[in-house]
Amino acid sequence: MNIFDRIKSNSLPAKQLKVIESILDDLESSSFLSGSELCERFDISFSSLTRLAKSLQYSGFPELKKDIEKMYKAEFSPLQKAEAFVEDTRDKSVLNIVFQSEIRNLNKLVGQLHEADLIECAKKINNANRVFVVGVGQMSFVAEKFSESLKILSKNVICLTQLGFSKQAEMHSITAQDVVIVFSVNRELIEFQDFLNLMQSRKVFSVLFTDKKTGRLRRLASHSFYTSSTGYGMINCITPFIVSTNILESILFSMDKHVHLARIRNIEKKWDSLPIFIG
Repeated sequence: MNIFDRIKSNSLPAKQLKVIESILDDLESSSFLSGSELCERFDISFSSLTRLAKSLQYSGFPELKKDIEKMYKAEFSPLQKAEAFVEDTRDKSVLNIVFQSEIRNLNKLVGQLHEADLIECAKKINNANRVFVVGVGQMSFVAEKFSESLKILSKNVICLTQLGFSKQAEMHSITAQDVVIVFSVNRELIEFQDFLNLMQSRKVFSVLFTDKKTGRLRRLASHSFYTSSTGYGMINCITPFIVSTNILESILFSMDKHVHLARIRNIEKKWDSLPIFIG
C-alpha cells in the first residue's frame, strides 16, 4: 500500500493531513530532510511526526521516510521520466511536451533567483584571482559555455569537466583569493561533496547551481541556486542553467560596461577585417 492509499484509508486529523500533503507536494525537498529538519520546517514536534506515521499504519517515522524516498526516486529518476515521456507521446505532440516542460522549469527559476544574491556572486567573481568552473556529464556543456563567456570578460578561468576534476584542481593550488563555480544535476556526486568540503575548509567562495532544493551540496556551498531541470525523454532540461549563467554574465558585463564595450568593438573590427564571411 503506497502513501496515497494509506491517506485515503485512514481518517487523519486536519493538522496531520496538512503536514503529509505538504511533504508530498514537495517531494524533491522532503525526501532529503531528516526527521528533525521536517519538524523544524512544519513547526511540529518529533512525537507529532511519529504519531502521523502511526496514523498512516507505519511502524514509525523511519518506515514512512523510506516510502517518501521511494516516491521521490520513482518521480525523479531518469528512467521514470523517460518512461513517462514515452507514455505522453502516445496522445500528445512532442513539440508541445518539450515546450511545456521548458516553460515550467523557467517559471520555477523566476521564483527562485534573487538578483541581490547573483550580484554578490558577480562581485566575488570580479575580484577573484582565478575562477574555477566545474561541471561533468550534461553539465560539461554549461560549464564550457560559461567559461568561454568569462574569458571574453577577461577573467582568468580554469574549466574542469571530467570525473577526477578534484585532482586537476589540486594541481592549481586553489586559495581563498579564487572562486569556484559548480554545476550539478541528477544524483549528487561524492566528488562534488568532497571538493566543496575542501573549499569550505580553505575559505574559498563557492557557487553551486543545482536541481536540488535541498541536499548536502547546498549546505557546503557559500551560495547556491535552485535551477529546476525536470526533463523529458532522454535528458534533463538544462535551459534554466543556461539562463542563470546568462544573467550572471550580464551582471558582470554591466559592472564594467565601458571596458567591455571597448573590447567588443575591437573584437568586431578584428573579425570584420577577416575575409571569411559571405557578402
